[in-house]
Amino acid sequence: RQKGYTTPESSPATIDDWKQASDSVAAWLHECAVLDEYNPTRVDILYDHYRLYCSLLAGISHPVSLIAFGMRLTHLGVPRGTLACETRQKVRGLRLIPDAVEAVKKKSLARGLA
Repeated sequence: RQKGYTTPESSPATIDDWKQASDSVAAWLHECAVLDEYNPTRVDILYDHYRLYCSLLAGISHPVSLIAFGMRLTHLGVPRGTLACETRQKVRGLRLIPDAVEAVKKKSLARGLA
C-alpha cells in the first residue's frame, strides 16, 4: 500500500504553464508594454489600458485590482517609484507599445465604448 500521493513528473511543468497562462498582468505586459528606462508612465494610464486589454482583447471579465496590478508589475521585475516633482505614482522604465494602444482603441470603437 502506498502512503500519500505520487506527483507525476509532468505536474510541475503543467502547473507553471497554467500559472503563466492565467496571469493577465504578465500577458498584458508581454503584449502591450516594453521596458524603457527613460520613459516613466503614470500607473493610472497603464492600469486603464490593462483593464481595456482584459475586457476587449483577452476576454477577461475580472481584471486584478490596481493594488494587485502594481504588485504583479513589481514581481515581474518592473521598477516603480514616484519622481521627485510628481504627485502621481509612475512606473519607471515602462511604456505602452503604440500598436497595442491602437488595437485597444480600435476594438473599443468597434464596440461603441469610446
